[in-house]
Amino acid sequence: MNFFYLDFEGGFVKVGKILWWDGNQNEGVIRDGTGAEYYFNYSAVSGRLTSQIADGRFVEFQTIVTADGQSCAKDITLIPVKSEKRAIKRISQEKQLALELG
Repeated sequence: MNFFYLDFEGGFVKVGKILWWDGNQNEGVIRDGTGAEYYFNYSAVSGRLTSQIADGRFVEFQTIVTADGQSCAKDITLIPVKSEKRAIKRISQEKQLALELG
């Protein structure tokens, strides 16, 4: 995979959920509120707290596009478990907006 970044999409922080995480390979996928998926590896996680990365955890992140066109997550921050209700609300708002914009 080529990690030369071509484009920074938007510059705003997204909220998503870790769809899967492979601790052996140190890579995974995040799904945002619109259903889009973003590849990431441990180097994109703030503080590199790989022991806390797990399937189903909510995260805040920004997006980039690699030279080969793959959407990836960067600047990933794990959302504290006590703040997950706010994350779920934000994701449902993103889904609703995506449906309205069609």
